[in-house]
Amino acid sequence: MKKVILTATALILAFALTTTVTSCKKKTDDTTTDDNTAAQTQNASDDSRVSSELDNATSDENAVLSYSSTTTGKMESGVTLPCNVSLDTANIKSSTPSLTINYNGNTCDGKFSRSGSITISWTSGVHWKDAGAAVNVSYNNYKVIRNSDSKSIIFNGTKTYTNVYGRLIYQLTTATSDSIVHRITASNLSITFDDGKVRTWSVARRQVWTMPTSGVYQIKVFGEGTVSGDNNIVVWGTTRAGEAFRVQLAAPLTANSSCGWFRPTGGVRTIKGIAAQLSLILGVDATVVHAQVGAYDGSNCSSFWGYTLTWTGPKGNSISVSLAY
Repeated sequence: MKKVILTATALILAFALTTTVTSCKKKTDDTTTDDNTAAQTQNASDDSRVSSELDNATSDENAVLSYSSTTTGKMESGVTLPCNVSLDTANIKSSTPSLTINYNGNTCDGKFSRSGSITISWTSGVHWKDAGAAVNVSYNNYKVIRNSDSKSIIFNGTKTYTNVYGRLIYQLTTATSDSIVHRITASNLSITFDDGKVRTWSVARRQVWTMPTSGVYQIKVFGEGTVSGDNNIVVWGTTRAGEAFRVQLAAPLTANSSCGWFRPTGGVRTIKGIAAQLSLILGVDATVVHAQVGAYDGSNCSSFWGYTLTWTGPKGNSISVSLAY
């Protein structure tokens, strides 16, 4: 089996160089670079970035939905807005109420810079804390730049966000049986990648929120779509290279607010429809074998080093590449 270990910030350099590999096939494979490695790592990186940035944005949306007296039924205390974010409530008392989150600077950890806005709108009288409450969330040139390498991604379009059984995120307790369920659907999300290519992606996901330890919020993501006969599809659309794709969650994705939404702690995502089906194993450690760490225990964030992708190469050989978050 061919194994390559890369960091996300070194991908371009890595693609330009011949990597040292070992092969389970033939000795001649030791000096051969498979010509689809760059495309597959790009597919994996794009999928991971879009997923984590949607989680980041959803966390912000939940903070704002818990802040507004109109969407919750009363003004909640102790709700903290994200860093470098302002809230426009000018339309909150209109016949079609809305809130706008404006971004202007770095995230609290300094890893990302954000600009643009997100507008949340709803039907008058809807209280987000109530079971079945639904809001529309519109991304208005919402741009996220990864400060480590200046790579960016821009979101436009609208999703529907539903509080399936009610309650607010900050009301969660550490009881193992306590959870809050949200559903996200979208069919018109426009994704602009750092090379200027624009693609439309659709989303069908269910998020189960829990509190594994005091003050830490965790999500477990399930796919709810059916595309081309496959169930458990969480997102589908077109890659930046123009290939139709769909992502099936073979195991639910998990992430939490302590480690950062950009650092999933588990899950298996299978990207189908592209030339070579691609599997992403999330939440692996930094060892040579890159084993999945296991569940978050409240203090082991550094253990979740990155993710491993595997696929069948042009010669029929199995290829494995590990990337750092």
